Amino acid sequence: MGARGTAVAGDGTILIADFAGARIVSLVPTALDRPVFTDVGGNPQEVAGGSGAAFAYTNAQATPQEVGVATPPGAALRVPTPGTDPFGIALGDDGAWWIANFASHDLTRLTSAGTATKLGGFSAASGPRWIARGLGGTLWVSLEKTRRVARVSGVEAPPPPPREGGGGTPPPRDGGGTTPPPADRARPHLTLARVGRAVAGVRSIVVTAKVDEAATISATLRQRILGKKRRGACVRPTRRLRRARSCVRRVVLGRASGSLNGPGSVRLTLRRRGGGALAAGRYSVTVVARDRAGNRSEQTLAITLRRGR
Repeated sequence: MGARGTAVAGDGTILIADFAGARIVSLVPTALDRPVFTDVGGNPQEVAGGSGAAFAYTNAQATPQEVGVATPPGAALRVPTPGTDPFGIALGDDGAWWIANFASHDLTRLTSAGTATKLGGFSAASGPRWIARGLGGTLWVSLEKTRRVARVSGVEAPPPPPREGGGGTPPPRDGGGTTPPPADRARPHLTLARVGRAVAGVRSIVVTAKVDEAATISATLRQRILGKKRRGACVRPTRRLRRARSCVRRVVLGRASGSLNGPGSVRLTLRRRGGGALAAGRYSVTVVARDRAGNRSEQTLAITLRRGR
């Protein structure tokens, strides 16, 4: 056979898209010599498992182009999607399959009942090719023509409707009763790099913040200045406090913020409130990244501005 895409179904069955044989081959790991064949016609390209032995597949070489869903040993339910060039496929957190349509620059959502709906929002001629399921109700889509990766969020099943009289077991989710995805508790991965000369007299400090997911990013510029202890606090020195113990104050000079709709980096320019040059001394920049689930990461850069020649 002409094996193309492979996947594993919910029950552990191995699935193979047989491009040359116009079929999906299902193999049970304990009985590899007894495959089950599901004829689908055309030339199936990719396959993705679902609940139990169910699977869905893409078939851009069929006439018309189509996607399909089946549960062996039953026949496949074939859904025409002409002009889409369906390729990559993945099972979403909502229990439905999501297909990357290379020609129509959108996604198809396919339920186990064979209902197909579209999701647009990609740029023209972006060429969605591959798709994968991420954490927390997300999908990742490779856009071949624009050489970018798109993040689709909010792929979650709606809450089941209340049963009459209350109580009882809620109806299963579409796609076979998959369990809700775990809550996103992973902190965004944050890395920092400073840009610019470390000399006194500059009017701003530029920091590049890089994160691995969509997040809002805020930065605070502080200067370390000598102070005096008063009632447990570190305050500005005065004549009356000249004999008090010395301490270090961290004075906030300015703030900046930015946001990212996906993995990437953002440059934050921090300036003194009211303008003016930054004197020689010790400074720090604290950057906080907060993702859409509210998870928070924080890093601090220590910066010393020296007098230039």
